[in-house]
Amino acid sequence: WHTCAVLRGGAVRCWGANRYGQLGNGTFKDSRVPVPVPIGPAREIAAGGSHSCAILIDGTLYCWGDTRDSRNGAQRKSPVRPSGPVIVPGMANAVSVAGGSEHTCAVLSDGRLFCWGDNHFGQLGTGIVEHYSLFPSSVHLLGEAVEVTAGRRHTCVLLRDRTVECWGKNFEGQLGNGTRADARTPVRVTLLDPGKSVKPLGSVAAISAGSQHTCALLENGEVYCWGGNFAGQLGSVEGNLAPQPVFSGMADVVALAAGGWHTCVILSTGETRCFGEVVPYGPKK
Repeated sequence: WHTCAVLRGGAVRCWGANRYGQLGNGTFKDSRVPVPVPIGPAREIAAGGSHSCAILIDGTLYCWGDTRDSRNGAQRKSPVRPSGPVIVPGMANAVSVAGGSEHTCAVLSDGRLFCWGDNHFGQLGTGIVEHYSLFPSSVHLLGEAVEVTAGRRHTCVLLRDRTVECWGKNFEGQLGNGTRADARTPVRVTLLDPGKSVKPLGSVAAISAGSQHTCALLENGEVYCWGGNFAGQLGSVEGNLAPQPVFSGMADVVALAAGGWHTCVILSTGETRCFGEVVPYGPKK
């Protein structure tokens, strides 16, 4: 219920709900207009369920907001007073950051991935299920990471070889490996080709995770999605879920973003299209 943006010069602004200080302006007061966050200049930002994180141009990673489950990577306590942005220890030279409902992950410039926060469903990818990880924990991947995205209780990473791995909660197939079993460690996202053989989803340019679904933008401009589909958030796909990537019907796409139960794309013409839920709240699961 909050939004953050990085301006062209690197300034950071946030607005919306602020019960846990996720707007980063030193108050617990909600705001209907953007308020400045005292960091910067930044180059990337991520808004989680009730926390926010930003990567500065020098690679330093800051987080703020809800400190429960240590989702800001530095504290673990409910804030008595608003906490401003804090540096996440050990996360120098960060290049990508993602905020889930109650967990956070970041990719470093050397391709390593670290995650922290809530881990009830293995969404940290460390191989064990625990209530939380107080500080960033390394995730073992099949290759170097270049981008990370986080859903409500699952995480996906784009590797340098343009394949994707996911882990965590999988009750609607949001991990994309053809099953609905949760995974405590990364599993390869696979595609069922016309010959009925299974192969890794490849040639991926970007990824984005919604609450219980995930989408990938391929280098040819096509969008493939998998996971929950009760509201049509996978695009022109039949059924309530898809445990493996399916073509969304969207092509000639240059940018992609998945929300809670909806997905939006930008076409090469500049046109924006969205599909999925249009009511305020989705099902509680």
